[in-house]
Amino acid sequence: FGLKNKLTLGLDWYHEPFQLNKFATLERVTKKSMTDLTRDSIAWYIRNELSLLDPLILSLGFRHDKTTIKGTNTDYNSSVNNWDSDKVHTANAYEAGLTYLIGKTSNVYVKYGTLFRIPFFDEQASYYGFSSDLFNKDLEKETGKNMELGVQLNPVAGLKLGASLFRTDMENEIAWGVSKNENMDETRHEGAEISGSWQISELAKVYGNLTYPQAKFMAGENQGKYLPLVPQKMANLGMDLNLPFDISLRPEIRYVGESYLSSDKDNNAEKLGDYTLYNLYLFYRPQIGEIQLSCFAGIENMTDVEYSSFGTDGGLWRSASYYPMPGIQYKAGVSFDF
Repeated sequence: FGLKNKLTLGLDWYHEPFQLNKFATLERVTKKSMTDLTRDSIAWYIRNELSLLDPLILSLGFRHDKTTIKGTNTDYNSSVNNWDSDKVHTANAYEAGLTYLIGKTSNVYVKYGTLFRIPFFDEQASYYGFSSDLFNKDLEKETGKNMELGVQLNPVAGLKLGASLFRTDMENEIAWGVSKNENMDETRHEGAEISGSWQISELAKVYGNLTYPQAKFMAGENQGKYLPLVPQKMANLGMDLNLPFDISLRPEIRYVGESYLSSDKDNNAEKLGDYTLYNLYLFYRPQIGEIQLSCFAGIENMTDVEYSSFGTDGGLWRSASYYPMPGIQYKAGVSFDF
């Protein structure tokens, strides 16, 4: 109809096999059990971007997905733990959005859409730790509705600024329960994010972002309580320094705020503490003929901070458990593009 238009059509197909063999001893002579799982999914999607006016773009999209998770478990010591089961997840998602272009590099946008997440293997079936040898057929996919309003500005050359407000209402969000993964009551994730980058010169660029997410239960016995393992503040700050001889330096600071421990849905236990990490990377990227060489060396958690990114509430019968993260780490690598 004389309007600029971009149409995208697609088809996705995945076949994912998984097999686990358990043995009685480290020598792997006597087999205890075998779990055999497959996850097959097929999906089609369509998305269209239509320029209603020269600076105003309407986007519409739809996706249909069908995933089948099936498998068997054979326990050579007790047939009680044997199972042969499957679960079919059918899901639809759609989106609608408006983007208003401001000049060549700035815009304001608003969008609304639905979303879903199919359970992972180890959520649909339990084959490690507690409640092993169990196919969790009652576990449903996660679904949600997402709304977002944002702006991206380029007020002067080299300076980029962004800000957004978001809200996602979720149903059947998956989390660990008493002895297996379960679908939780309705939840809401909302908050704000600001980001920016400044190309000070050819030699230096500063970038960073600050996120303020709030995630709470919206129904059930824990209504109004915060979701476990969701930090309430996050921030990143970094700089790229371009030095002579194809060398660049990148210092980074990463902050993650407090969150409640896994399984602490009523928010009555101690919190998972906040932490700040300092990282430093050195890059060497020369062009050698037709080959682009890239070498790096890095130090992560330079101040050797002791922290945990995951912990679980012990409840009434035991103390909380924490999974410690590595202290200071040294990394290096090399790659070639030709």
